[in-house]
Amino acid sequence: ESDYFYMELEEILIQYNDNVNVLKEKVLKILKEMCIYIQKNKESKNFDLINSIETFIEDNYSDNNLSLAQIADEFKITSSYLSRYFKDQTGYTVLQYIDTIRMNEAKKYLKETELNLNDIIKRVGYVDKSNFIRKFKSIEGITPMNYRSISAQNND
Repeated sequence: ESDYFYMELEEILIQYNDNVNVLKEKVLKILKEMCIYIQKNKESKNFDLINSIETFIEDNYSDNNLSLAQIADEFKITSSYLSRYFKDQTGYTVLQYIDTIRMNEAKKYLKETELNLNDIIKRVGYVDKSNFIRKFKSIEGITPMNYRSISAQNND
């Protein structure tokens, strides 16, 4: 079926090369069809499992021992299957997902509380302050304390 999409695009490019708007609409239609095709052909259709895994991570992100192995054990699956399945279903690795949740929670704490950085780091599941600051800065482009200052200025 992937050849079908290629042939469709090739035909459209030849047929509509003079009318950009029609071409754009046709290409968007094919891209939507491709997305539906990909969604239907994912490795697993077990959507309850992905929801359960995400909920488990959201409930346990603050545990600094949270790991791929621990999550796999919780759901009685292998770590390698969990890695493939999670990436296939979400587009993220398990660790990227955990980091995203932790960083979002850290940003909430920085905006909404006066907790010091060490307390925030512990509450969101990190152990190493310098590692946390480095990750935060790579994601947000600024340090956590700069983030807090800017957030406070924007709320005034």
